[in-house]
Amino acid sequence: MTVTAYCSCSKCCGRHAAGYFASGEKVYWGGVAADWRLLPPGTKVEIQGFIGTFEVEDTGRVIKGARLDIWMPTHQEAKEFGCQKLWVARNCE
Repeated sequence: MTVTAYCSCSKCCGRHAAGYFASGEKVYWGGVAADWRLLPPGTKVEIQGFIGTFEVEDTGRVIKGARLDIWMPTHQEAKEFGCQKLWVARNCE
C-alpha cells in the first residue's frame, strides 16, 4: 500500500487544519487517514515498520484506493517520512 504522512498544519490540511480528524476525534499518534470505502472509520490496521495498531479516523480528497496517510505531530516528521510502499494489514481482533 502507498503510505504517506501528514500533520495538522495548513500546508498538509489546508482549510481543514483544525486539530481534529474527520471522525470528530482530536488528532493523536496512531490515527490514520484512509479511503473510507476501503477501510471505514474505526478500522484498526498494522503498518510494516511500526509497533502497535493504528486506527482509521480520517480521510481526504487525495486519499483514494490503496493509500494510507499517517498523522504525525510535526510537519518535519511528516515530510521526512515521505511516500513509501509498505505492507498494511487489517487487524482482526
